[in-house]
Amino acid sequence: MARRQCVACHVAAPQQDTPPILKQPTPSFMEVANRQDTGVARLRRFLTTTHWDLSTLPVKMPDPHLTSEQIDAVSAYILSLRQA
Repeated sequence: MARRQCVACHVAAPQQDTPPILKQPTPSFMEVANRQDTGVARLRRFLTTTHWDLSTLPVKMPDPHLTSEQIDAVSAYILSLRQA
């Protein structure tokens, strides 16, 4: 699900075939996973908050409107990409 919905803006998988279409840089899921402050609670909060603001440049992430189960799945997927 994350690979299908998020790849337009992010590199969501280590072997992603197509690059994101956004011109501005966005963090890859691997980068997000390896940040020291990334955890389930932080990902859940981020994924349930609207980030879209046309007055902010670069434009921030829109609210993906995920269900609670999808947020848990995306969070778990991102954290699974953390390097040991």
